[in-house]
Amino acid sequence: MNPLSSLQPCLAALAQHCDILPTGGGAAEAMIQPDADERDDELLSGHAEKNSPPSRGGER
Repeated sequence: MNPLSSLQPCLAALAQHCDILPTGGGAAEAMIQPDADERDDELLSGHAEKNSPPSRGGER
């Protein structure tokens, strides 16, 4: 008997309801490009520099 057989219902539910992003897909690109709210926050807080992309992270 498979010791993991009790997990099959949980794994089936996860497989049905979860979307997995590819490692080379849009998730990595989304982390590199700031969204409109992040750009506005940096411009309003004065942390944006000319000719450099806005930073990502908790430095505010």
